[in-house]
Amino acid sequence: MVSYFAPNASKCSGLAVAVCGTFFSSVDAQAFTATAEELLPFWIEVAAGGSVCSPELEGYNVVVTTDQNTCMPLASSVSCSLPFTPFPNCTCNTTQGILPFTISPRYYPLPNANKTTTEYCFPIATIPASQMVPSACGSANDTLTKIEWFANQNMSAAIKGFTLYPAFGNATRLSASWGASGTNTLKATGINWTVAQASGGLVCVELRKPFTMDDICLGFPSQCYASTFNSNKDCCPIYRTGRS
Repeated sequence: MVSYFAPNASKCSGLAVAVCGTFFSSVDAQAFTATAEELLPFWIEVAAGGSVCSPELEGYNVVVTTDQNTCMPLASSVSCSLPFTPFPNCTCNTTQGILPFTISPRYYPLPNANKTTTEYCFPIATIPASQMVPSACGSANDTLTKIEWFANQNMSAAIKGFTLYPAFGNATRLSASWGASGTNTLKATGINWTVAQASGGLVCVELRKPFTMDDICLGFPSQCYASTFNSNKDCCPIYRTGRS
């Protein structure tokens, strides 16, 4: 090769990354094509963040392709629109954006000196009314009543409870509750935050050591499904989140 593959900043953007290289001849490029085709699944996995897409890529397609180059035409893609079923177990509207509340695509453990438990915190953000998805149930001034997780009910003994850290005001505690047997639904009921309290707030699941959210959450490996509910409980948008 005349120049090996390296990042090219002039071709990068918020939704694309490009690496460029120059072959000595078209014959050399064709000789590398078979190897490149074998590497495509690996490149797709790297670009998507793993064998299951990173939560940040929810709703996107990840594409790896050669850029308008006839010397080595290659292309592969994967959809990051992953199914939410069988959660939650109710007839509410699960569409993202119908409520002003969202759950960050990354949760994290709080540093603490407690030797017996760890709090895993899910950051809450808000969206302005102008960006909300129209629906029959959503309202820009609604309250965040509760959050539910798709979770292994057999691990209920590992969960000590919840701590709520609003954007302003004192932290409060909630007991953990579960849906009907077999629904695998962990509930933090009675949050009742306004939009102002929720914007930048944390809802934290306190687990007894050595357990982590990987032991609790069901669905895709190392990820959690969480659903926010409004006051009427007829809006319940679902978000996918992974550990930061």
